[in-house]
Amino acid sequence: MSKKNKEAIKKFHFVEEKEESPKSSYEKDNKVNIKTLLNDSGEDTDTQLFNEREMAIIKENLKDEKENNFFKKLYFGFKFRIGLLLGIALICFILGSFCIVKSLNSTKMEPLQYVENADATYKVCVSTEDPYLTNCVDYSNNIPTKDVNNIQVDFSYLAHFEKEADLNLTYHIEAINRIYDKFDSSKILYENKDMLMEKSPISIHSTIADLDTNFQIDFRKYNDFVVDYQNKYTMSSESSLEVIVYADNGEETYELGTMNIPLGVEKLVVFKNFPKQQEKSMKLLIRDWNDKSTIEIILGCMLMLAGVFAIVNLTKLVLTTISKKTEYERRLSELLTTYDRIIVEARGGYESNIIKKTIKVPTFEDLLDAREILNKPIIFSRVNNIKSEFIVEDDDKLYKYVLKEVDIQKEISNH
Repeated sequence: MSKKNKEAIKKFHFVEEKEESPKSSYEKDNKVNIKTLLNDSGEDTDTQLFNEREMAIIKENLKDEKENNFFKKLYFGFKFRIGLLLGIALICFILGSFCIVKSLNSTKMEPLQYVENADATYKVCVSTEDPYLTNCVDYSNNIPTKDVNNIQVDFSYLAHFEKEADLNLTYHIEAINRIYDKFDSSKILYENKDMLMEKSPISIHSTIADLDTNFQIDFRKYNDFVVDYQNKYTMSSESSLEVIVYADNGEETYELGTMNIPLGVEKLVVFKNFPKQQEKSMKLLIRDWNDKSTIEIILGCMLMLAGVFAIVNLTKLVLTTISKKTEYERRLSELLTTYDRIIVEARGGYESNIIKKTIKVPTFEDLLDAREILNKPIIFSRVNNIKSEFIVEDDDKLYKYVLKEVDIQKEISNH
């Protein structure tokens, strides 16, 4: 062996024949292999031992590369992790909110028995000789319709429920003017609906619902329309004005009472239909807390906590990335900055056109020694965000140093 090559080989820390501390079989094989490959003196070596050791190193390197490629495929980038945590948080919050709202709004329909009474009194306002004065009198059957201007109605309603309930009752009043065939009342010739009173609340005290309201029917308007219709189109028709008082409990609308007033006749007649001590039942929507509701609210709270946990981890990830570099990033930046003149970056990853034996070195200093002996640049390849490779390429061999975040974390935890 030439003196120049011997001095060059001594620069490798891992090729010293005397080791201060026991090394792994992998490191020993590596050292013998590198020493042999770099030995160009032509001295005799144990060829069989060399081949066995070199084949073992190649197999171990191929196995390690296969494992690294597998984990490389499983690596999740920063943007992916941000999106994943944000997606998990949103899904947890949406599902958790749905479960909680569903449990709190668990209801069922239950019948509520009650007894109701309704009645109405009327004042008929007729025309006088003075067009600016109106005379309102108590209702009677002998008042000519041609003299009636309007009808004032005083409606009262009272309901006794069997038990207290969370009721939200409203009422409204409609007037329906119908013109139908004189010989077939099911044949409707004309129909029109007017709202005499918009929805208004019904007073509820404990188990009692009480209503007392006044409204006015413009009788002249409806009667004149019918008379005009009959004169223009057909006399073989009849007409009536139906006034209906409706109640609404949020689930259903039902009648509290009706009044029917014939139109186009000579005398005013009012037919009324109001309940008297009538027993009824309404469907009432009540809250129903059951075992299913308990499960739903527990599941909802767990999902909300999972969403909060995802947001906390997302915040930590972002703050850690923005605020400071990891130890891996610090070491990588230090290597690239210190040795920028002898490092060449392979953008898009390093690939060799021919198959070469890969020799891994344990430290970057060892790779520097190989680079000095072979007089070749160091190729830098960023595998992903947590792994980088530094390579010195010879004619038929690759000397590789791998910097991985997981190895640095293990090193820190061991210390």
